[in-house]
Amino acid sequence: ELASAEYWVRHVREAVRFADGVGVLAGEGVTRFLEIGPDSTLTALAQNSLPDDTHDPGDAVFASMLRKDRSEVETVLACIAAGYTAGLFVDWTAVIGEVSTAGVDLPTYAFQRERFWPQTKRSEVVRDAELWGSAEPEEARELAHTLNIGEDVVQEVLAGLSARHRDRAVRAEVDGWRYRVDWQEAALPPGDGPTGQWLVLHSAGRSAHLDTVTAALPEHLLLSLSDDPDRAELARAVAALPGPQIAGVVVLCETVVQALIATQAMGDAKVAGPTWLVTRGAVSVGDLDDGPLRAEQAAVWGLGRVAALEHPDRWGGLVDLPEAPGADAAALLASVFSCSSEDQLALREGRIHARRLRQASAQRPTGPGWKPEGRVLITGGTGALGAHVARWLVRRGATDLVLTGRQGPAAAGAGELVAELRDSGAQRVSVEACDVSDRAAVADLLSRHRVSAVFHVAGVPDHMPFDDIDAAHVGRVVGAKAWGAVYLDELTCGWDLSAFVV
Repeated sequence: ELASAEYWVRHVREAVRFADGVGVLAGEGVTRFLEIGPDSTLTALAQNSLPDDTHDPGDAVFASMLRKDRSEVETVLACIAAGYTAGLFVDWTAVIGEVSTAGVDLPTYAFQRERFWPQTKRSEVVRDAELWGSAEPEEARELAHTLNIGEDVVQEVLAGLSARHRDRAVRAEVDGWRYRVDWQEAALPPGDGPTGQWLVLHSAGRSAHLDTVTAALPEHLLLSLSDDPDRAELARAVAALPGPQIAGVVVLCETVVQALIATQAMGDAKVAGPTWLVTRGAVSVGDLDDGPLRAEQAAVWGLGRVAALEHPDRWGGLVDLPEAPGADAAALLASVFSCSSEDQLALREGRIHARRLRQASAQRPTGPGWKPEGRVLITGGTGALGAHVARWLVRRGATDLVLTGRQGPAAAGAGELVAELRDSGAQRVSVEACDVSDRAAVADLLSRHRVSAVFHVAGVPDHMPFDDIDAAHVGRVVGAKAWGAVYLDELTCGWDLSAFVV
């Protein structure tokens, strides 16, 4: 009826019955009233026209698109904001455009902070431990008299119980910090799949699953990555690509360096679409068939999570494919690329799984636990963390330690550490200069020290912003930790090790 000319003739000539109209709408459950007109006259009338028996008039929202003698832009934005605060969906990109990533000056006043920490069981255990604290002399004397034993024995027993319960309190707090990675099947919101032209970067000549990725994209351009890609050259090649603006990027990478350079170059080339890193064998989804796991692909996931934190504006996500994708893998991948709510996903057995962090319960050993025997190797043993591990090993009963570091005995504090370990019970402590990123150096070390356990603590704590990292930096950091672990594993293969801890 509203679309007929006759209605509007009657509307001008006869009673409008505005209050009746608002009442009928309220009776039907309408709670959002928007005035489309040159002012807010009807907005005020509508608020006064709600029937007295309205269930909860406070739930109703009234907003005007325009107001006389006010800025049209500000009024429209205020109207949209009012709807947004009332729970209505607003496509803010359509309202204000792409979000700027430029820095915003912070206010100069002092912030009012309220800190939130994970809640643990410590408080409950601490309250329990207070009951076992050292008793006052009168209480100890009374308890000794009741039990007919010496007062000094009572104090010793209470002190031991108090220490035990304090240890339980600390353990309970630490247990509250334990988390594990879990995977749950994800039902992604329905969508039309990726749109526009996508760029697919792939390793030259070695890209597995390239056909699966391209089948998931309606339009795509292919660009190969060398084993050692040049960042500036890649950015220039992407910027010179013909056709419309790139809607998104998929990187099929074999190495961490390829993933790093490709992601950086997309930022240099000002690619507006999201960047997705596609791996295979990077993660284990639990009971499902994951196929062979690949350490280098897992490292790509570590790099990707850092990129997501530092550059969310150009990040898409990580998705791990199975060794042999099924017929529906391309369709599943298409839904992944069009999803903005999940960024760590794995495809297994025709289903999509999302990565989750769950609180994990502590599983403590029932027996006495591991005890060091024979000679124990600690790489990076002269550093702060290595020294901490060495002290712990001596407390566990280790008597023969080999500590390594790049500087060997010349490292700062090495002499004092050796003396401390010997005073604590170690009979033999050797300090060796060894770069664990050098396979020959590790082989020479192990030829002189037949060890029964390995604690690989060495590493290079060299932190840089994501966009400042280059291949040389990756080689330096990965060499000490990752390749050091590989060399130690290879060169002790067949040895009867009681522990290999990284």
